[in-house]
Amino acid sequence: MRSQKTDHAPMSGDEQAIVPIDPITRLTALSSPTGERPEGEIPMPSGEGFARQFFRAWTRRLMLLCAIVAIGLSVSVPLLSQLRVSSIEIDGQSYYSAETLTEALHITVGEELLAIPLEDTEQALLTAHPYLKTARLERTLSGRIRLEVTERTPAWALYLSEDRVALVDDSMWVLEITTPDRATDLCLVKWQLFTASDTQAGSLEVGRAYAGNPAAITKLNALAEAVDGLRLSEGPTLVDMTDPYAIRLQLSDGSTIALHEANKPHEQLRAALGALQAYRAQHQNQTPMLVDVDDFSRVTLRPLS
Repeated sequence: MRSQKTDHAPMSGDEQAIVPIDPITRLTALSSPTGERPEGEIPMPSGEGFARQFFRAWTRRLMLLCAIVAIGLSVSVPLLSQLRVSSIEIDGQSYYSAETLTEALHITVGEELLAIPLEDTEQALLTAHPYLKTARLERTLSGRIRLEVTERTPAWALYLSEDRVALVDDSMWVLEITTPDRATDLCLVKWQLFTASDTQAGSLEVGRAYAGNPAAITKLNALAEAVDGLRLSEGPTLVDMTDPYAIRLQLSDGSTIALHEANKPHEQLRAALGALQAYRAQHQNQTPMLVDVDDFSRVTLRPLS
């Protein structure tokens, strides 16, 4: 097939032809020191020129943002420094009164709000008040200070001497050392090598967990689980572990349960209580009994003389 030639009419002097420019010519012109573009070319930034324009645009935006932040801080910081404590609320306390904890915070109404060190205040509160388990201090921009606490509950009274007992919770945290008349509603615990000298040695200190007799603590925890598991309506009034090979429980009616070896306190206690209940039902009395149970849950029961 033969190609056809097309003749174009000549352009007038007023008309300007847009001449296509090859890429090499365009890059050469745009990268020249003068930055001149080829005649008739639509302006297009080069890679370097685009990066330069992008950098300048974002620099201006960043400078504007910094100016806005600076102005905001110059206005807000003086305002925040004027925030004052307007009220103090205490929640969750039982053993301690709200007035006691409020006074222990050493925070006064009208004090600068943001100057209060929350974590240091919480720690100081826990150190000075052993019955507190947790303490969380919050503040609001309205000036309200709120303290939320949880407290420890005494679970055992550890026998120290005839006139001294230590109240501890179920984690063996020492709450206070007091007189036996303050612990009449708690089970009294006696065990071997536990005397008032422990307080002198530092193993029994208020505000810390007692860990001076790990074997006895293990037995006591196992016994507590057994009592809870059996859902006793009335737990033992005395736990005597002065014999390293036995645990003796004294019940509210005067009966004594001796768990020898006590490797399976749950099963042994269940067997002892079952035998005691059967004896009382058969004899229809509440005579105090001595119930001996060995590690194989064999029960020996006789009247307590």
